[in-house]
Amino acid sequence: MLSNVSEMTVNESSGIGNESGPPWFGPAYHPVIIPVVYGVISVIGLTGNSLVIYVVMKYARVKSVTYLYILNLALADELFVLLLPLNAASIGLETWPFGTVMCKISLYVDTLNQFVSIFCLTVLSVDRFVAVACPVISVNRRNTRMARTVNISVWAISLVVSSPTVIFATADPAPLHESHEITCNLDWPKNVSRTMGEAWVIYTFTLGFAVPLIIIVTCYSLMTRRLCDSVKGTSVQRNQSRRHREKAIKKVERLVAVVVTVFVICWLPFYIFQIANLFHTFDMWDLETVAGLFYFTIALSYSNSCCNPVLYAFFDENFKKSFQEALKIRPKIRFTKHLAPSNAYNTFYSRRTELVTMTVKSTVPMTTGDTRMDTLKLPNCVPTPEMSKHFGQEQAGPTGRKHVQQLT
Repeated sequence: MLSNVSEMTVNESSGIGNESGPPWFGPAYHPVIIPVVYGVISVIGLTGNSLVIYVVMKYARVKSVTYLYILNLALADELFVLLLPLNAASIGLETWPFGTVMCKISLYVDTLNQFVSIFCLTVLSVDRFVAVACPVISVNRRNTRMARTVNISVWAISLVVSSPTVIFATADPAPLHESHEITCNLDWPKNVSRTMGEAWVIYTFTLGFAVPLIIIVTCYSLMTRRLCDSVKGTSVQRNQSRRHREKAIKKVERLVAVVVTVFVICWLPFYIFQIANLFHTFDMWDLETVAGLFYFTIALSYSNSCCNPVLYAFFDENFKKSFQEALKIRPKIRFTKHLAPSNAYNTFYSRRTELVTMTVKSTVPMTTGDTRMDTLKLPNCVPTPEMSKHFGQEQAGPTGRKHVQQLT
């Protein structure tokens, strides 16, 4: 019977429940497929989140309040995927060979990642609501100093609510198996083991999923209503800067909404499985079928730690440009049917020389009455040292192309 599956809510590092052992694994997916899946998640998550941390720390375009919250989320995922190979190894070896200390650290980081991730998404949603519904407060209070304080608070709260794993996690021989495999599990007091296991499921589901999700949905419902009211009350005389600001806000909202949606998709099946087990839904099911279902929901929840960097690259232009710069990828120039390649090149060239043109206009006296400078007049001008410097940078190679604008 699967009476103790609920005690594996956060722990599955050994792949074994409190009163389960290697028979939990069917030969079709253990000990090969699960470690491979965890390994892929670890590699993608480590690479992607490292890149997110790098670009947020280096590039100015991604140092706003929203991106600092995203940085916090990436740090939590990075910490988790660093220890995920231990889980993969324990499943492949069918035992936990790393000792009690690493068992406590592994389970603690697992739980910590869960709480930090959902709390960060909640903060992001509340932040977007404040930016839309309270623009005055947003301008006065939303700053990087405040964001760092919030990030520290998120970690502090998460460290506290995850603390039971440090207290009760242990690595002991599996009690029901003669081979004496070592398991890494939450070892509740024997007299209240079942009650504590069920309470832990309710505790993590409530604080780590249900309540934050209610707050997130509420924020987005209020934001949607506010934006709809704004559109209805918009006058035709609305200035261009306000339209640009609202467009930028909507782009960030779309990014946050996509990240939240993917988080729910990854974690909801896991909690459905856990709640269903509390009501003994799987008591009459085949053991290996339930085990496969359980590990599928676990892998799906773990995959969330490698999804976010991919979402940032596809849904956020600032991240996309920063990723390209960090990876030394040159953006492609696209030609449309309305712009021939020759015309596109001329436009590209004139934009490239725009800075030189402006320098000539401000430093070289003109004999004509025409104040409009274009590139055709450049040969008739005496170059200044500033002009030579800029022109040399433009001819220097990839590093000198920072002033070139990509056609869209």
